[in-house]
Amino acid sequence: MAQPPKTDGRGAGPVANLMSGFAQAFWRGPDRRKAWLLTAGAFGFEIANIGMQLAVNYWNRSFFDALDKRASDAIWSATILFPVLAVLAGVAVVGAVMCKALLQIQWRARVTDELSDRWLANHAFYRLNVLQGAEMSPEHRIAEDVRLTIEPIVDLIIGFTNAVLTFVAFVGVLWVVGGSAMIGGVHIPGFMVFAALAYASVAGGAMLLAGAPYAQTVRDRNEAEARFRFELTRIRENAESIAMSSGRSGERARLSGYFGDVVSRWSRMTWVWGRMTWVAHTNNIVSPIVPLLLMAPKYLAGDASLGTVMQATAAFVSVQAAAGWFTANFAKLSEWYASATRVAEIGALIDLAGDVPESQRINIGTSPDGDLHLSDVSVALYSGRALVADAELKIKAGEMVMVVGESGTGKSSLIRAIAGLWPWGSGRILLPEGARTHFLPQRPYLPNGTLEQALSYPSPAGSYPREELSDVLQTCMLDHLAPRLGDTAAWDKELSGGEQQRLAFARMLLAQPTIAILDEATSALDEIGQAQLMELFRFRLSGTTVISVAHRPSLGYYHSRHIVLRRDLNGATVNAVTTEQGSFARMRMAWATLAGAGAPLPPAATPLPGSTSGEK
Repeated sequence: MAQPPKTDGRGAGPVANLMSGFAQAFWRGPDRRKAWLLTAGAFGFEIANIGMQLAVNYWNRSFFDALDKRASDAIWSATILFPVLAVLAGVAVVGAVMCKALLQIQWRARVTDELSDRWLANHAFYRLNVLQGAEMSPEHRIAEDVRLTIEPIVDLIIGFTNAVLTFVAFVGVLWVVGGSAMIGGVHIPGFMVFAALAYASVAGGAMLLAGAPYAQTVRDRNEAEARFRFELTRIRENAESIAMSSGRSGERARLSGYFGDVVSRWSRMTWVWGRMTWVAHTNNIVSPIVPLLLMAPKYLAGDASLGTVMQATAAFVSVQAAAGWFTANFAKLSEWYASATRVAEIGALIDLAGDVPESQRINIGTSPDGDLHLSDVSVALYSGRALVADAELKIKAGEMVMVVGESGTGKSSLIRAIAGLWPWGSGRILLPEGARTHFLPQRPYLPNGTLEQALSYPSPAGSYPREELSDVLQTCMLDHLAPRLGDTAAWDKELSGGEQQRLAFARMLLAQPTIAILDEATSALDEIGQAQLMELFRFRLSGTTVISVAHRPSLGYYHSRHIVLRRDLNGATVNAVTTEQGSFARMRMAWATLAGAGAPLPPAATPLPGSTSGEK
């Protein structure tokens, strides 16, 4: 099995493919009518805005000519016309801004929905953590980098179109009003146009030299910022463990190191930004002066009026700005490219995690007899190193088996493969037709919201009658929570570890799964609490197939069979999966020890004599 490629998203290819896919999702997707309407509005108002700029340009000439000739009637006519032009120009600008903003948010919404769907599909969000680790912060890339990819590209595309139309509109004006010039005995028609193009080329070359590393420095800064935020989040999520182990000093040192990297990368970016700012600021100062200097000889010679000079100056600035669009937008282009490469990278990795090649994956099929079969199953790391090799196994419907073996033999990976979470490996896993698999991890996920939402998850609140919810809470010794079904809280902080695991069992009672997979699902409970919950499989879930992994030996009492994973001689893989028969007599002896010698087995919802919560 090949190592997953290192996808850093750099290069024009991944970004071009990314933007092409995003564009098709929006302009050819279900929202295409809205997309085309907003696009037409944005470009239509931009064209109207250019028309108003032309009108103001001609107004400038007439006004300054009237001012030069001291023609009061013409001055007053121009003064009356100016508010009309200002209002119409304002309408064009506001319309363009509103259509552009709506286009940005609608396109971003479509792209975010698509990327989120791909992230959540085929367990890619889980597998991505295995492939790359959580520090790559896919949530930051989906939330922030998508915004920084979509919003600027709309500005840039509309801005570039505006620049092209402005160039076309004003180059003719500049050619005519600028006239010709004799330079070194050579007659040059439309010399102001050539001067504007030459000036734009020089300014663009200077910006390219000054800002060539800018895109990479922005990307490096974004990655450092994301890593620093991730470390802050980890401290918040593990606050209790850090506090109880007196880890403040160590975490402070680690944060200082990560933030030092942020400062270093910001500094490198700032130096490049400083050079670019120097070029841009110099251009802003020089560009309005150059046309005045070029037109001054004509004005002094009487070949051009003051109005002509002002019109030519305004046209020169417009043509130069249009031709120098790249110079003016170099920083924004670099920032957009830096974010687009990060989105391209996460998109490629999501596809890699969600679509494992057939030759490298464990195939999931349908069992012919209703039992669970493992046929020549090998479970591997995504790098190709085998954890479990050549597993042949049959688990009958309703059977309770426990997977045991020393650490590192692939117990958790095996049960995740059965659950469909771990795809890497080979062979076939055959599940009963229509099987509903329920996974109980050591630390169950409890979404924020009402207790009813946490208990009903993954089904929405309202999927079960309140009476049924109260019943399963009572069955799992959580009857004190029944009055709080409508309360909202962060339940993973509100409830103890033992209460959270009891809630997970209550959730399983609601789901009535075909297969239940337990991974240290009772580790926060005492022996009595564990016994109460495991007894549910005899009284309330007797038809459910149970596969467990745990380090507590007493959990083995409740399983009829043990699946033993053993390493081969070189310690690299497991070369066999064998079974050892368990004993329900041992389980009943454990009950007798807990409940008192000779005491009858109690119902699942009845506490054992003298029991306490005992939860950690």
